[in-house]
Amino acid sequence: MTISLNRIYEGYYTKKAGNIEVTVSNPKVSLGSGSNAWQLTITKGEQEQELVNEWFDKKKDAYQFATNYIINNL
Repeated sequence: MTISLNRIYEGYYTKKAGNIEVTVSNPKVSLGSGSNAWQLTITKGEQEQELVNEWFDKKKDAYQFATNYIINNL
């Protein structure tokens, strides 16, 4: 089981539920160049308190980490 994020544009995926927002992004892909560095951020609340800020080699790994974090911590 993994979470399902909405693709906003190439290299940027996000989903907001209540006061939690999960984002997986690859800045290099967004700019049109290749890279395997995917950043996962999970924020909470109106002040966007950062709960998670991690980097992964694969987008799939970022999704799996986010899923496990949400199941076990939120």
